[in-house]
This record gives sequence, structure tokens and C-alpha cells, in this order.
Amino acid sequence: MRQWSVLVLCVVAACAKNETSADPAAPAAKARESTLVAPEPASPEPASPEHAAGPTSPATGAPAAPVAAAPQPPEAATGAAPADGQWAHFAVKNEVPLCVFAGYEQYEKTSFLKDVKRTVKTRAHEQLVFGIYAPTCASKECVSRPGMQCWAEVEDHSITVQSRYNGEQRVGATCTKDCESVTAACDTPVLLPGTYTLHYGNTTTTIKVPGTLRPACIHPK
Repeated sequence: MRQWSVLVLCVVAACAKNETSADPAAPAAKARESTLVAPEPASPEPASPEHAAGPTSPATGAPAAPVAAAPQPPEAATGAAPADGQWAHFAVKNEVPLCVFAGYEQYEKTSFLKDVKRTVKTRAHEQLVFGIYAPTCASKECVSRPGMQCWAEVEDHSITVQSRYNGEQRVGATCTKDCESVTAACDTPVLLPGTYTLHYGNTTTTIKVPGTLRPACIHPK
């Protein structure tokens, strides 16, 4: 009877051991399996159109607040006259004095308007030469980078002369010393005898060839 009791106890103990004990290698295998199989990342939600192209904050990832533009300095008032002593650009057309010469030899003797003789004698079958001059003293203290141009056109007995004078001038300054020569010349073809009308700016002058012209210089109105 005692032997059967011992046998029953052994059987019960063996069954309990089979139900509660686990394979010691099982947890390690499950651990290795969990490290090999990573969860799939969640699909990101589409960005709203409002922030799709906008900058984001590097700290939070949220859309960054708009940055206000730096204030710009106000533009200078257009048409404002420069103050005295400042340099200002100028350009005038058909406004400088024009003088008539019988040839280039006479013109080359005149560096300034004051050097021109008041009377000129024209000759047939020769050119007329026109010289233009700066109207005021072109000292470096008053005028910078001056430029002078002259051109003449003849049609029948009509002569049209045009001029252009440009550069920079000091506002309010008046110079009388160290004046520089600012002049230019242009000419006509050989002229046949006759009476010609000279057009320069708003001024019209009659020139006889051959003949005498007095005064030889024209000051536009």
C-alpha cells in the first residue's frame, strides 16, 4: 500500500514540473526574433497646402513664424534741386554760342568765344566752318568732364547747324580763372554763290556767299 502512495506522489510531481517549467532557450529565441522584425513606420500624414512650402522651426518642426521684412529707406524725392556746392549733370542742345568762319584756319586761332572777330567775310566755292563754345568759364572748379558736339546739314540754300554741350557743373559756383577751352567745329560742303539761310536753335540768319557777315557769332534766344 505504501509503495502505491509513493508512486502516485511521483507521478503528480512529474506532471506539475511539466506544466510550470519552460524551455530555458525560449526567451532568448523570442528576444532574437523581436530584434529582427522591426515595426513598419507609420505613413506620414500629407502636409496641408498652407505649410507645404513654408519654412519650419529646427527646434520643434512646426512651421516657422513669418519674418518681417527690414524697413527700406525712403527713396530720394525725384526732381529735387541739388544744393549749392553739389555737382549736377547738365546737357543743353542748340543753346551755346555759334560763330561763322571762312575756313578752319580762322577757327583754329580761337580757343575761346572772346577770341572770335566780330566780322567774317565769306568766299564762294569754299566751305563755311561753324565753331561752338562753352558759354561760361569751364574751370575745373565749376565744370567737370565737359563734352561738345557740332554738326551741319545743307539742303539747297538752307543750312541747319545743331550743337550739344554736356557735363557736370557745381551748383551756385562762378569761375573766372583757369578757364579751359571747350569748343567744337563742323562745316558745310563747298558752297556756290548765293544767299543762304542759317538755322540754329530758334535763330535764323541770312548769309551771303560771297559777302560779309556781322556779327559773326549767334547767341541763341
